[in-house]
Amino acid sequence: YKEALKKHSSDWHKLYPFLLATGNPEVAKFNYPHVPLLGTRIFRKSPGAYDSTRPLEEQFEITANVSTLLNFNVKLISRDKMDIQKGDLLFFQRDDSLDMPYHSMIYNGSESLIYHTGPLPGKPGGEVRKVEWETLAGHPDRAWHPKPDNPHFLGIYRFKILL
Repeated sequence: YKEALKKHSSDWHKLYPFLLATGNPEVAKFNYPHVPLLGTRIFRKSPGAYDSTRPLEEQFEITANVSTLLNFNVKLISRDKMDIQKGDLLFFQRDDSLDMPYHSMIYNGSESLIYHTGPLPGKPGGEVRKVEWETLAGHPDRAWHPKPDNPHFLGIYRFKILL
C-alpha cells in the first residue's frame, strides 16, 4: 500500500526487481510520504471514522502489522479467486505460530503474489518474495492453499480506501 503510493523511479524499481514496470500511471493526487492530512501515518489503528478532534497519532500509524491491517484497514471481499483484483490482499492464520499468527500476501494482477517472509535464519529483517498462485495452491503444507475449504485461508481483502 505504502509502496503503491510512492513515485516509481528507476531507483525504486531497483529495490524490487521482481515487480514489473507496467507503465501504470502514478497516483495523480499525491505521493507517499506527502499524503494530505495523514502524511506518513496512512494505516488506521483503531475502529471508526476519522475524528478531527482527536490527535492523528491516536488514529493512524506509519506502519501496520497484519493484525492491524486485517482489523482496521481492509474489508473481506471473498474467499474465491474469481473475485480477486490487482492490489487485493490474501490473509492466512496459522495456529502453529503464536508470535506471528497472521500472514498476508498482495496480488499483483498477473497470477503472482508478493509477501514478506518475516524473520529468517541469518536475516532477522526477512525478505520480500514472489510466488505464483498455482505454486502456492500446490504447497505441501495445505494451510497455505488459497482455497475456500481451507480454514487457515481467511480470504481476499481490499483496502477500505479503494472501496
